[in-house]
Amino acid sequence: EDRHSAFRILSEACPDCIENLKLDDDSWEKFASESECEQHFPQCALDAATDVQQLLAVMTLRPDRMMSALNRFCCRVLELNAIAPSAVKLSTIFEEETSATLPVLMLTTTGMDPSKDILELATVAVGAEKYNELAMGGGQQELAAKMLAEAMKNGTWLCLKNLHLVVAWLPTLEKALSSTKPHPDFRLWLTTEAHTKFPAILLQQSFKMTFESPPGIKKNLQNTYTGWKPEYISLGSKQRSRLLFLLAYFHAIIQERRNYIPQGWTEAYEFSPADLRVAANVVEASLGPDAVAAGLKLQWELFHGMLENALYGGRGFQ
Repeated sequence: EDRHSAFRILSEACPDCIENLKLDDDSWEKFASESECEQHFPQCALDAATDVQQLLAVMTLRPDRMMSALNRFCCRVLELNAIAPSAVKLSTIFEEETSATLPVLMLTTTGMDPSKDILELATVAVGAEKYNELAMGGGQQELAAKMLAEAMKNGTWLCLKNLHLVVAWLPTLEKALSSTKPHPDFRLWLTTEAHTKFPAILLQQSFKMTFESPPGIKKNLQNTYTGWKPEYISLGSKQRSRLLFLLAYFHAIIQERRNYIPQGWTEAYEFSPADLRVAANVVEASLGPDAVAAGLKLQWELFHGMLENALYGGRGFQ
């Protein structure tokens, strides 16, 4: 009955659309039965109907596929491969985009801290002993200037976090970067949340990227598995691999629910990759190669309790 009503509205508002779709063609029966109908439009409709008219057909006949149809429509019209591109590894950015004179400015959202990922990259690329980081704010400007000068001289990596807390000091940072020739191995990583008074010159001098939760459960899972190398997944038992997938899926769901406040969560809880990382460490401690060799088994009640009351639940559920 709902579809009859929707079809009547479409035929009254857009009679040309009904004519171009040629709904009396028998091939529409296959369209109606396909699980991904937006990919199986009858040829008669593809030849005569516009992209918008095809979108209206999905909205009228198969509203359950509207989100996917909108995605395909935007990709086709804007000539994109995907609305949300795949996650880019920090290692790729380091190898292809960075230089001693080009800082990497990472725009973050509340609860997202890329410093752990930068540390892991630095450990592999140059060694943890050549990486330093400093959280800005609370009168750390003088120490930051000293650490920057030493890093530029010695060719080490430096990460300055939370620049949005010290926007008045950023012209000093700009001057230091432009007036000193750094060591070729020097790399500067900067993190900040959006701020209306952030200096435009520093933005122009930096390689800019966002660090936020990927949109959608699928993209979130892909992002997680991009960070988990195949070697890491294959270690240990099959039970461990399955549990890691369940953990990644759970993490994606609770992050996605933040888009539906107050139905999803009552507040915008700051779930971050750090929560997933710590939970994965718990799995590793119980089901990793060392744990298997020692004869340890995962205590399900303990693991569930840690997730509920400490790791994720510790964010303050009401």
